[in-house]
Amino acid sequence: SDFYAPSSLALLLQHLGITFAALSLVRDRSSGLFELLRVGPLTPPEIVFGKSLAYLLLGSVVAAVLLLSAVWGLGVPMQGDIGWLVLVVAGVIIASLSLGLVMSVVSSSESQAVQFSMLSLLAGLFFGGFVLSIDDLVLPVSLLPFLLPVTYGIRALQDIMFRGIAPDPADLVGLAALIVVYGSIAMVTLQRQLRIR
Repeated sequence: SDFYAPSSLALLLQHLGITFAALSLVRDRSSGLFELLRVGPLTPPEIVFGKSLAYLLLGSVVAAVLLLSAVWGLGVPMQGDIGWLVLVVAGVIIASLSLGLVMSVVSSSESQAVQFSMLSLLAGLFFGGFVLSIDDLVLPVSLLPFLLPVTYGIRALQDIMFRGIAPDPADLVGLAALIVVYGSIAMVTLQRQLRIR
């Protein structure tokens, strides 16, 4: 339970963020809200930011419950600084939301968004360092883990919780890069879709 707790936390947070965000814009599109967004005063960055903020708050509550359950309920050690823990958890959630928004803008239906979400869960489970070590993967599969927030989250949470050290800067930079890249793709694609419709 000690070894898998940080990995499970990162995997659950990634799946939660991706699923919420992936279904979000698809439902807006199918319910006709896109037409209101198209003529409304909100810009695509404001829409993405608003949705991300709401789901970040919800994800933070879930993360706090999961973390407290792991530390107090299962006795998983927490050796590191709480500030680093909060930063990494927020990074995993925001990067996952960004990836979910990308999936949402390219999905044509709710079932397709759910399928993308499940594929990302399986990819995180098998290629994110949860089951298999990413050092054992060969090219081109060895590049896949670095496209998933869970990869950086697992390593950073293990550093904080088990070793009591600050996370590797490469993991923080990786999460930040995913947020910027996926967030930009989501905003550009959403802007194009709102313009076309």
